[in-house]
Amino acid sequence: MSPYETVVNTETESDGIEVKLESVILDDRQLMITLTQKYPDKMAKQAEKELESIKYNTNNGYAVYVNKNSTFDDMRKELKSSMDNEDLEKIKLPILVAEIYLNDEKVSGMELIHPVEEEDGKVRVVYECELESGKLDMSKETATKIELQDAAGITDGKWTYEFKADWHELMADTTSVTLNQEVSLPDGKKITLTEYKHNEMGTYLYYKGDTKGLTLELRGKNDRGEIVWFRDYGASED
Repeated sequence: MSPYETVVNTETESDGIEVKLESVILDDRQLMITLTQKYPDKMAKQAEKELESIKYNTNNGYAVYVNKNSTFDDMRKELKSSMDNEDLEKIKLPILVAEIYLNDEKVSGMELIHPVEEEDGKVRVVYECELESGKLDMSKETATKIELQDAAGITDGKWTYEFKADWHELMADTTSVTLNQEVSLPDGKKITLTEYKHNEMGTYLYYKGDTKGLTLELRGKNDRGEIVWFRDYGASED
């Protein structure tokens, strides 16, 4: 298996579509992959409206739940069941979904797919994968495998990247602050804030406590008095 630095920024072509792995960024709970996807001229021409929606940031992207037992066919069915027929008919570009393996173990969690930039038929796509397994051991070299296939039924192409990397090569530049602050909720329950974390993937606030049956919304103010919102990962014990 090749080192990460020899695989990043390499292109793989399948069924006329070029996919380039731009970066893989990891923290202990989340993985972010950035790819560029260049389509054949004929496909790009048929998808002019779709490419325009990406260029002007009106494409909201897609979400697919991945678990250890799911297959690409399962992801295709899930994606199609989440869209109505009218929206499905508008799709002219492949929606590449990813199966990700860390040390031969398939990653489970929500996979968010965001097309973020478009230029001359080339699209930059960001994959955010929230890992269900909890905190990862960031001290070991890890073998990573990324397999990509289309979930929209437009192409039969297959793209694979495999590499090994020390976690420090992939680790997001992260600011982390340990907390031990108790907060009372409106129903009388209490949670304890355990960690604040900020990196290029987002800003997070972790806590432990019983929030079963609650839709938890965490808000605060920064040092400029601005309201900030935090993604809710649910209660954790670590």
